[in-house]
Amino acid sequence: LFGCGLCKKRFRSEKFLDLHLERKHNDTLAMDKECLANMCDVVRCPSWAGTTRKQVNSGAVTCRTADLLPRKQYCERILRDCVSAPNGSTTHAGRELVLALNASFCTKIRCDWRQRCYGPKEPRLEDDCDPLSPREDSHWVYYTLLIIAALLILAVVCVCICIQEEEELRPPPKRLSEPQPAVIGSGSEYHQSI
Repeated sequence: LFGCGLCKKRFRSEKFLDLHLERKHNDTLAMDKECLANMCDVVRCPSWAGTTRKQVNSGAVTCRTADLLPRKQYCERILRDCVSAPNGSTTHAGRELVLALNASFCTKIRCDWRQRCYGPKEPRLEDDCDPLSPREDSHWVYYTLLIIAALLILAVVCVCICIQEEEELRPPPKRLSEPQPAVIGSGSEYHQSI
């Protein structure tokens, strides 16, 4: 479910949430709308990382620093605009935040970083690559473990079914005849004594 952060109403799909925001809260939405998908190269979305890895490994697209420079400048501008006050001033803490975010995002928009982190070699820890940059050739481990787990579950179910069927097919054990309660006197004796 998708929830509206302004009125807490919930929707089944993102499409209906978007329509709701446009109809009911349009006055509170930012006027300079930016699609976050346009920033995937800045924040390194998983889909973008997969595509970039394929391009770097196949050599289909040659990375040129001149092509990346506008994206790097765009990233730096967004960080400055996000942290600075409306009059353009920034506090010391704001400048420190911009420097830290710049080191995490904007400085990595370089051809050498992409080649090192998304190239055919496994990146080293000191390469400052994304810690969770999944490689497509590592999915076999996940699928192998998934298949082993499914087989184990299947085996346990089969054993349980076999045990249950064996119990159903086994004849019931013969019961020893239960001892009859001892009768002390008859009912007629009881009535006579009264």
